[in-house]
Amino acid sequence: SGWNDHFSRIAWDEKDNRMANICTAAKNNDVTMYTIGFEVEDDNAAKLMSCASTDAHFYRVEGVEISEAFAAIASQINNLRLIK
Repeated sequence: SGWNDHFSRIAWDEKDNRMANICTAAKNNDVTMYTIGFEVEDDNAAKLMSCASTDAHFYRVEGVEISEAFAAIASQINNLRLIK
């Protein structure tokens, strides 16, 4: 009830469209988008990959690999700060 009821009334295609619009708006405003697909199926991995700034900004991980993905993202962000 409550929170879950509200969001379950939104169709999956509408959720996908909203996510795609948010991703596009962020990238259009020069936001670097990293995405992590944690134990996702192929169709959801594709959606997350398209949301990422580039294919290299998408991490598809299983189990404890998620910590490696966050470490890689943190390292890239730190490198950006050093350059700028």
